[in-house]
Amino acid sequence: MISAPAAQAARAVACLVVMLSNADAAPLSPSPEDRYIATRDAAIEQFSSIHDAGRFDDAAKKGADAVRADLQAQMSAILGELNRKGFGPATLNLSTFSRGDEDFGMLDGLRFDAELGTTGERAGGNGADGKYVEPKAHIIITTQTILARWLRAHKDWWDKGLKNVPQQIAAALKDESFYTQAMSTDAAVVNFDPLPIAKPASATFAYGMLAAAMGR
Repeated sequence: MISAPAAQAARAVACLVVMLSNADAAPLSPSPEDRYIATRDAAIEQFSSIHDAGRFDDAAKKGADAVRADLQAQMSAILGELNRKGFGPATLNLSTFSRGDEDFGMLDGLRFDAELGTTGERAGGNGADGKYVEPKAHIIITTQTILARWLRAHKDWWDKGLKNVPQQIAAALKDESFYTQAMSTDAAVVNFDPLPIAKPASATFAYGMLAAAMGR
């Protein structure tokens, strides 16, 4: 597990909620999820090569943005999750397709950020003190099968001697290493307390916690 010295301040404190959608992919060959993974993996190969060659210019960025938009559309079709009251529009929970980037390997799914920030002001801009206002909560939605694929890929994600993500879904969703790798790769996520939340009818599992991302 990546840890942060006690002297370092929490970058943000927020409620994190992960939901597993009960949406089932149609029994097609290949399935919508298979097509999503194939598109994502092709993008990883393409843009990792560009990144490693030092050629990630404006044209490459436009290409990556186009692929991200396509993947978000595919994920939205898989999940059917388009709006969450009190939260902004869905975005794909992937920051980069380049293996060399620090935030590579985040969880495939849709992310929703709260419209209100940790200060009570509107999130996503600067507050009265001139500092950026972090959303007070995040929701990430994915499917059980996509999560299972992600867990297998992250079984040995960190170097030997560091705690990796548990392979059992219920255990992973309560483990700090999962949140660090899934949504906050540049900072370790610390779990302060589980939060009681009601599971929506559209989900098979939901888990919430009060957490902080600690800068390394």
